[in-house]
Amino acid sequence: MMEDPWINQNLTLRCWSCVWFASKKLEGAVDDQSFGRCRRHAPTMSGYPVVFGSNWCGDHEMDVAKLAVK
Repeated sequence: MMEDPWINQNLTLRCWSCVWFASKKLEGAVDDQSFGRCRRHAPTMSGYPVVFGSNWCGDHEMDVAKLAVK
């Protein structure tokens, strides 16, 4: 029986580890990667969508440099 290649991927396939995630520092926040903007697609009239670092989507692209920091 083959091991599931997607096991524990829910821990790393989040916005905080995506190459398109631009983190923003919140006033008084402990973790600067908890909030940011998704720059995957062109901005709308109101700008890029606001996302939490714990969110996920189907367009995720892993940023290896961000994984090394965690």
